Amino acid sequence: MAINIFQVQAVHRSGIPRDNSINVLYYEVNLPDTVVGTMDEIAAAYFDLAPWFQTSYSLLRIKSYDAGGGPPTNTKTYAFQGTGGLCPNEVALCLSYSATDGVTGAPRFRGRIYLPLTGTDERPTSPHQLQLLDFGERLASVGFAGNTTWMMRSALGTGTPAAPAPVYRKIESISVDNAWDTQRRRGMAPTVRNRRDVQ
Repeated sequence: MAINIFQVQAVHRSGIPRDNSINVLYYEVNLPDTVVGTMDEIAAAYFDLAPWFQTSYSLLRIKSYDAGGGPPTNTKTYAFQGTGGLCPNEVALCLSYSATDGVTGAPRFRGRIYLPLTGTDERPTSPHQLQLLDFGERLASVGFAGNTTWMMRSALGTGTPAAPAPVYRKIESISVDNAWDTQRRRGMAPTVRNRRDVQ
């Protein structure tokens, strides 16, 4: 089983690395599929999301790594422009995935992808959710005739102390909640501070 790690960076126009939106995907890639071909298909899934992506993101960079460690084996940069409008960087919509057929179960069977999509309503609309489910389905269909499989990585192994870690499991189901995710750590780095004395 050849597990490859794909670091997907939606590059923020600020040029500050911490402002980039980064997700890590795992695929078992088998011939005739290639790592570079897998990168192109992942990029194509992101292109489908461009109308929903925040306009702050204007480039897509994908790096591949061998699961055994070491420097990137490939790096590709794609012309990418989010056209969904502006929104605080802290706001994202979360695609959850699971190695079981349901969304419940132990944490070692679940994972998430955070995407900086734009919305003006207090909750993501149904089209937002459906678009993100389509994105997840496209990630799951990467590759030719089942030779490539989207996997999740569990650092918890099988959940027993003697279990080898990490363990990779095939992703079986995806879901999207009708709530935005906000995390301050994803916020943009400040570039200006305005100050005023009040006494």
